Amino acid sequence: TTCFGNSYIVTAAVLTGRKTAFKIVGLAYIQLILNSKVKVSQEESLLQTRSKESEELMLQIEIVKYIVSVKLAEAEARKNAEANRAKRQQILGILADKQESDLKNKTPEELQAMLAALE
Repeated sequence: TTCFGNSYIVTAAVLTGRKTAFKIVGLAYIQLILNSKVKVSQEESLLQTRSKESEELMLQIEIVKYIVSVKLAEAEARKNAEANRAKRQQILGILADKQESDLKNKTPEELQAMLAALE
């Protein structure tokens, strides 16, 4: 994060980096800080229109929300990919067992014919 005028902004370099150090909990904490700053800003300017600082805080909150949603979606995708990988391995194992069983049930003549076809 980078500090600009007492408000924290997640920089694009950190967001796009492959080695992201943020965790969902850390992002939730950042959002909590930003929400409290928005409340303070709104209390200070109840009769005024939205200030630039208030709009920036709202934008920062939306950025954090987006990052959290992306991270949650990525985690879900990883979980689904792992489940699919495990299911695929299970199916391949069963298929190999069935093929072996089918091969074992062949008659000696069928096995000899299969060997001859391989030569």
